[in-house]
Amino acid sequence: MHVSTLCVLGGFVLVALFYREPTETASSKQAKLKLDLNRREWMLICIAGAIWALFNVAYIVVVSFGPELFRQRGYSPVQANLIVSLIGWTLIPSIPLASAVVERFGRPGLAMLGSFTIVVIGLLALPFAHGAGLLVAFAMIVLGMGVPPGLIMALPVQALRPEMRAGGMGVYYTWYYAAMAILPSGAGFARDYTDSATAPMVFAAGMIVLCIAALISFQIVWDRLSDNLDSSERPVYGP
Repeated sequence: MHVSTLCVLGGFVLVALFYREPTETASSKQAKLKLDLNRREWMLICIAGAIWALFNVAYIVVVSFGPELFRQRGYSPVQANLIVSLIGWTLIPSIPLASAVVERFGRPGLAMLGSFTIVVIGLLALPFAHGAGLLVAFAMIVLGMGVPPGLIMALPVQALRPEMRAGGMGVYYTWYYAAMAILPSGAGFARDYTDSATAPMVFAAGMIVLCIAALISFQIVWDRLSDNLDSSERPVYGP
């Protein structure tokens, strides 16, 4: 904890001492921090923030309660932690690779919807899976979670005008921090109430289902409200 604090303080000192706004943007609208979002931007950035928040809640629940699930199925603590750690290790290469592939072939909304669906199926299969089936279900979760992060993080760029992105990202991350402070406790309550590590997995599946609903809502709002933009405000690409 002390080392982490020192790293944050080091970043603070470096920014204070060395960061300067580029002269070519210092006087532009993009350099001003303000929260003057229009109705369309408010709706889209709140939905995008909810998707990011719910996805991360599901992720943290899986990595927190997943090892206990595997221990209950006969794996040693070392084996259980090793298996669950594969989620984090695979995210390192899968996020940039998946994002690059989707950027090349398009349809990011469809890619997110498909990966969310795979994760939900894997999470709901865990309570009934044993042996090799348990590993297959978990592999679906690992592979499915590697696709959405980069695509979700691209949603604010589509939702916000360039000069509104600084303030809009503040709204986006407010959803994330609020959800991460409150919702994971729901998985803990489910674990205590049922005395089973499968309950948090079902809870995580519910979070991903809400991601699917929010993603569909994002597309609906995009389609309905983007038609009212003039050519100068219309984003280059959609979800």
